[in-house]
Amino acid sequence: MIREETFYYLSLISYYNVKKVGTSLSKLCQMIVKDEEVLRQAEEIDDAKGNLEMIKRIPLENYRSTYLVSCFDDNKNSGVVYDIYENEEALFVAFRGSEILDEQYHTTGWQDWMDNFEMFLDGPTWQQLLSLHQLEKESLHKPFYLCGHSKGGNIALYCALCMKEENLDKLAGVYAFNAPGITKSILEVYEDRAKNPSFLEKLHIFENENDCISSFFEHLKEPILLKSSLPCRNIEELYRSHQLYTLNFVNNGYVIAEKKSAVPILMYHFINDFFVNQKKEKLETMVHRMEDYFQSDLSITELYKVFFYHISQYTSLFEGIPYEKMKTITFQELMEHRKSKIFLRNMNIALMNRKELMNELDMKEITQGLLHNYELLYKETTANLQEKLNDNNQKITKAIRSILNRKEEERYFMMSKHVGFTTWKMEDLDKAHALWNDIDWVMAINDKKEIAEYVNEEIEAYQKHQLQYFPLYIQEKNIFIGCCGIHVDDNGKCLLGVYIKKEYRGKGYGKEALEAILMYAVSVFSIKKIFAMNPQEDASYQHLLVNLGFVMCKEENKNIFVYELIS
Repeated sequence: MIREETFYYLSLISYYNVKKVGTSLSKLCQMIVKDEEVLRQAEEIDDAKGNLEMIKRIPLENYRSTYLVSCFDDNKNSGVVYDIYENEEALFVAFRGSEILDEQYHTTGWQDWMDNFEMFLDGPTWQQLLSLHQLEKESLHKPFYLCGHSKGGNIALYCALCMKEENLDKLAGVYAFNAPGITKSILEVYEDRAKNPSFLEKLHIFENENDCISSFFEHLKEPILLKSSLPCRNIEELYRSHQLYTLNFVNNGYVIAEKKSAVPILMYHFINDFFVNQKKEKLETMVHRMEDYFQSDLSITELYKVFFYHISQYTSLFEGIPYEKMKTITFQELMEHRKSKIFLRNMNIALMNRKELMNELDMKEITQGLLHNYELLYKETTANLQEKLNDNNQKITKAIRSILNRKEEERYFMMSKHVGFTTWKMEDLDKAHALWNDIDWVMAINDKKEIAEYVNEEIEAYQKHQLQYFPLYIQEKNIFIGCCGIHVDDNGKCLLGVYIKKEYRGKGYGKEALEAILMYAVSVFSIKKIFAMNPQEDASYQHLLVNLGFVMCKEENKNIFVYELIS
């Protein structure tokens, strides 16, 4: 009797080079767990350790009569590797999946990943074609099974779908684990077989509930979802969920999951509904660029940075997040970050779209007014001619002024509902003087030289950090009302500040400006800690800071409180 977990074990063992034709599977397992190189990798790499632990759990007594009878190893050229085992009942062909890129020598793994990117070109890849060609040269003299993990599972499915009819008759089953699906063009060619119920009965597709790789391309049939032994909270755990050792086993049996988790579902729709539907030229450019990188002397760390960069060309999900944090940022943090980016972008886009629409309406008003004036003058006998001309001229003038006012709005680099932000310029000295002579708890500055020094310091702060206490305006009337922003001190500490002129306080402008600048700082600059000081124990300002998410962390003196915002 052939046990279902056999195909899992064979797929796992396919990744090891500790092989000797004629050796029993039980003996191979014993050789693997004692191999010095395998043990060294297990000490250094978490995934290697996890896989080795699964090898140690294989019940050796069940595989003493299963022997390795053949190996095909073209790893240095094409990357294709598969092993053939045999027992009294059947043959078992186990295809190796994509290997981890070799950091030290850069001699293995790169062929696999080049081939993986070729799949996006929607045709059979070299690894698929070579595997099928080699398989059909093998002596398949009894019922046989195909199996594999990841790209190995994909190759097993491809070979089953495309093999000759005489071999298909002897195919007893296919077992694929966390394998990408089949591209649309291949499915179209083999549509009859892909929809044949007797063929589909031979397919057994298993997927980790948290795996994303199996979300690529089209499934031949609905997969069996398995519980993961790891949570799925960040990119690193998502990557590890693709590994075989994370499939949850109890008493050498799979634990069934109810459904895929949210991130793989999102990945499926992104890849199959959007990414693969990009223009062919764009996909070809991306694939060929990746091939160049794989054939370069870039280290693995550098290659991963390249991958994230190019992913960002198709989705802004990681926009504003340093590479070092990409692997460990939780999905909850990622979603909150994305919400912040969308909020900030929509805040500006909504206003931009409104402006374009209003400009269009005003242009129609101007055109209509000019036409009416032409008709009135053409008729000459129109009663109250001058009165009607004046009325049309007023409408035209109003529309022109509206367009000019909106043109003035372009001076703002960021806008919320009512307020706009600009940057300090030396011509703003009068505004700075008026502001610093309006704040009752700050010593007035009357000296023009001191005012110029202050404005120059703000300009230098922006040049250095792209942050300052930005001048603040009421958009509709272009009225200067104060400033709001962030200063970065020599220790990298970010200090929030807002100063509103007396006559504009209590109208909500300060709160709106603070919300916008916090969103700007967190989403654009990924600032994690922002401090705010509360001069003279201002109860209303303290209440506002608390509502914005600040918490009091220490008291510097009786008049100043420091708040900390952890984004």
